[in-house]
Amino acid sequence: VVPGNHDVTPGLKPGDPARYERFVRYVRSAGFVTPWLDGVDRAINSVDEARRHLVALDDLQIVPIDSAAFSQTLMETGISDKSWQELEATLRRRRAERAALQKLRIADAARVSNAQLEALRQILSLTSSHGDVSPLRIAALHHQLLPVSVTEEIKPFESLTNLGRVRQFLRDERFSIVLHGHKHTPFTYVDYIASYTEYLDPPA
Repeated sequence: VVPGNHDVTPGLKPGDPARYERFVRYVRSAGFVTPWLDGVDRAINSVDEARRHLVALDDLQIVPIDSAAFSQTLMETGISDKSWQELEATLRRRRAERAALQKLRIADAARVSNAQLEALRQILSLTSSHGDVSPLRIAALHHQLLPVSVTEEIKPFESLTNLGRVRQFLRDERFSIVLHGHKHTPFTYVDYIASYTEYLDPPA
């Protein structure tokens, strides 16, 4: 089970463990396999720890990835907390305007953090055999990697902010399938990912 952008507590900073409090309490504590979570999980140092963050069968690995690490987060705007409180107090009788002001501090960004990518590399290294046959790797995350329809959206953070890095990671770690949600649109597509690091490298 992977968290989506509405499964985290809004208004907190990235890495704050309180962002995942409900997800951990109701999903992870129920025994479901969940991604490595920023601010909640430590560095992966053992095979047992690694196995808690993926589903491994004989020739198949399903790897959950958290793309909501920066969803609904409190942005650094250059305006102090005290000044925001004064602005909100000025609008205390205008509820709609006060709510709109508060939203200006919240960024609903889709991003897979660098810390999580490193943890995922460690998880995959510890749980993979080093023989000739690689398992079929399936990634599961909330946000999409490419547009899934021709519908135009004019909004900030429409896709992963570090999409190039995430696509390179999926290529490097030999993922074959990516399952995602977020857009509420049924769609299947083939995506050939060329390397961002090797000139004229053939797509994988």
